[in-house]
Amino acid sequence: YDVLLDGRGRLWVSAYMGGIFIIDKRRLLRSEGVVRADHHLAGGPRELRGIHVGQLAQDRRGRVWAMVYDEGLCRVDPQTLRPDSMIGRPSFSYVTTDGRGNVWAGYDGGVLRVDADGTSPVDIRFNDGIGKRSVTTMADVAGRMYVFSGSVCRVIHDGKIERHFIVPLLSAVTSLYVPATRSLYIGGNDGFVTLSAPV
Repeated sequence: YDVLLDGRGRLWVSAYMGGIFIIDKRRLLRSEGVVRADHHLAGGPRELRGIHVGQLAQDRRGRVWAMVYDEGLCRVDPQTLRPDSMIGRPSFSYVTTDGRGNVWAGYDGGVLRVDADGTSPVDIRFNDGIGKRSVTTMADVAGRMYVFSGSVCRVIHDGKIERHFIVPLLSAVTSLYVPATRSLYIGGNDGFVTLSAPV
């Protein structure tokens, strides 16, 4: 479901029914086609809470956060390759990091921001009366997190929803901000829309 390259040149590959496979990128590129992972994290004692792993995100300290279906967010220490923290919430639907290395996890009804400095997570709930609530994608746009729930975008800054707008013509499933052009690309199933930031 996801691939993450860490600061040591290791690829972390999440699998829906297989946990997380970790392999040295250089070794993979030198291989003749068949290669075995260097490490495998799966469900069990002192392991992940499950094998159904979706997205991965790496915080400012280099720790890897794995979205484990029906369990929550599991933080893995990159030194020991062992989970060292868990945020239980079964409905996480999207995880990413912002430009400061903080982890953002979307769920049905809000987002949770986990600051890399170790402070308590900030829970930002969608109590704005807008029907679309489940988070489908997020993008850090010049210090503001653009949180998409289908065609609805909520802009979050300093732990609060600043404003919202409707994305025309599509339901967002992916997003990417390009600082050099100040462009926000929002992808749907049948196309994409480009917005000039800030919106």
